Amino acid sequence: MGALGHNSWYSAAVDGNDMVVLLSPEHAEVVASRGWGPAEVQRHLFERSSRPLEDVARGGMWEMRNWPGELEAAARRGEPVPPVRRPEGILLMVAGGPGKHSVVIPGFGSSRAVTVGLG
Repeated sequence: MGALGHNSWYSAAVDGNDMVVLLSPEHAEVVASRGWGPAEVQRHLFERSSRPLEDVARGGMWEMRNWPGELEAAARRGEPVPPVRRPEGILLMVAGGPGKHSVVIPGFGSSRAVTVGLG
């Protein structure tokens, strides 16, 4: 999530943008054994993936950013820049088989996820 270069860093979405984190069943067991629920995982990932303004500026596509005013002001005050605008923008799912192999799927800038059940 903290890798630079994906469009989520430069989102103009005032109400947020989304990323998906697919946790392997083993990773899900690790966080559950710590007593963490989805909100704690989202908050942890949100905080750990945020980067200093200088990093984000060097990450590419800087001139394309169109941040909400409050994010721009917070970054200028030295607050870290998150790749999603709110912890709830990290959509958690458990999928896969054996092994501790989880994956992050960045959103596309100002886009929000739409989930549809198949069946």
